[in-house]
Amino acid sequence: MDQKMKKRIILAISLFHVGFLVLCLLFFHPHFETNDDFGIASIVSGLHGSPDSHLVYFNAILGLFLKQLYVISSSVNWFTLFQYMVMLASAEVITLVLISWKDRIGYVLDAAFVVFFLYDAYVNVQFTKTAGMAIAAGYLLIWFAFFKKKKPLWFLPGIFLALLGSMIRFNVFWIGLAVFAAFMCLEVLLEWKKRKKEKFWGRNHLFLFASLIVTCLAVLGARFFDSAYYNSDADWKYYREYNNARATVTDSALPAYNDKKEEYKAIGVSENDRYLYSHWTFDDPELFTMEKMEKLASLKEPVRAGDVVRIIWKEAITTHLSYSFVIPFLAVGAYLIYLKRRNVLYLILSVLEILVFTIVFIFMRRYLQYRVDFVIYMFSFLSLAIVALCKSPDYDEGKKPSFIILLSVIVLFGNAASFSQDLANKKANLSKETSQKTIAAYDAIFQDQSHLYLLETFCDRSSYIYDMFGAYPEGYYANVYHLGGWETQTPVTKAKLIRFGIVNPFRDAVNNENVYFISSKFYMDKILAYIQEHYAPEAGYTQVGQVGEYYLYTVTT
Repeated sequence: MDQKMKKRIILAISLFHVGFLVLCLLFFHPHFETNDDFGIASIVSGLHGSPDSHLVYFNAILGLFLKQLYVISSSVNWFTLFQYMVMLASAEVITLVLISWKDRIGYVLDAAFVVFFLYDAYVNVQFTKTAGMAIAAGYLLIWFAFFKKKKPLWFLPGIFLALLGSMIRFNVFWIGLAVFAAFMCLEVLLEWKKRKKEKFWGRNHLFLFASLIVTCLAVLGARFFDSAYYNSDADWKYYREYNNARATVTDSALPAYNDKKEEYKAIGVSENDRYLYSHWTFDDPELFTMEKMEKLASLKEPVRAGDVVRIIWKEAITTHLSYSFVIPFLAVGAYLIYLKRRNVLYLILSVLEILVFTIVFIFMRRYLQYRVDFVIYMFSFLSLAIVALCKSPDYDEGKKPSFIILLSVIVLFGNAASFSQDLANKKANLSKETSQKTIAAYDAIFQDQSHLYLLETFCDRSSYIYDMFGAYPEGYYANVYHLGGWETQTPVTKAKLIRFGIVNPFRDAVNNENVYFISSKFYMDKILAYIQEHYAPEAGYTQVGQVGEYYLYTVTT
């Protein structure tokens, strides 16, 4: 292939991916899949007051970079733009690798990637997926450079993409390394066994292992910088310790109160306390301390082998089979077996890897999270796809492309349900009327900077109405404070309390004319019971207004 044709192909790939992204943006209602992205965007864009580089989940290097973009211009939603640019560039690299390896089957496999994975990542935006895209592109480029015996410079873009992905979500890097490295090792081992009488090890193997080592060292170096950056600030260092302790309590279910009644009483936790803590309403620095969190976490029963088997059999298998992206994973596995029965080894390896990850997450009490399963299946699918490209014969060898045609049909129609749902916007969290009322209410709150609004966590709609493409004025949420969540106790959010002279929002909100609660009546009853039990037995609440579908309350004695 001459240079002119290569340039045309690269241009065509770029135009296709830009066009597909525009199509998704215009017709399929993109949104943040979880409120975590909203939380990160709020910190870096200055919605809490001013732009800050401590993004908690993102590496501080990216935090500093994004913060500087918001300082230069706050009229652009850089956080969203950054994620789409990373996904777009990663998708183009993945497409280029797949079709450059072997064009016909490469086009089908790329179509499967676009329809089942890229579409989902574009419409249901989540930074874990964005990280996965970059890491997958990086590893595929390294794999491609190895198998095609490219020059050492070919490995560098792959190292950069993997490093970039690790700075978006650190743990996803190690998941990707485990999946791709296992496939690389198996492929190299089988090739060595096949050619054991010949000279096998060469410079390209050295480049492969060196690139993986360099990537890991670069990732660890970026992680070291991130840790040093947070530890250099006493408040942020404390927050990280607090947040790690908080996660042990709120990220998985606490035992039912009646099952551990005496133990709860011994550590000073009532049934109502336990309910609020379990429902992410816990920001009481006097009672919800790290010492108490440690005691609460100790009440959780350890995960046993029998629990793992039960969860996998009754929950994991059913849930995994409901994911649309399982379709291309199984289809490419079937194609490999169709080519040669011995190729079932690769499918077995993938299934074992998914099983191991599931078991690990069960023990971590963090299993069946869609965004995590998404990246695991994407890594596994792309690994199988590369093997399929290596094993697939050329059509002039007489192999009929019947299975390729079947794969093409699966790609075209397999994800139709998701397309139709997103096209009709059936996944919207709020009705149009409720959204408009809630937006108007938050605009009014922003104008009322003389009051602090305490949000009951389960009644928070700020992430649902957030326009991920819009630009908001600095401090849009400067007087809105969440009573729970991973942002709790960050210096960014604590500054709101300090501004209003509040140390403990549950205690200091009583008889405070500058403080309102935003809640449903159900949760306000729970909050009032908490205040009465611990701080003001004579307290009562008064409804004074409405915010969308919820209400404004004051608490007085």
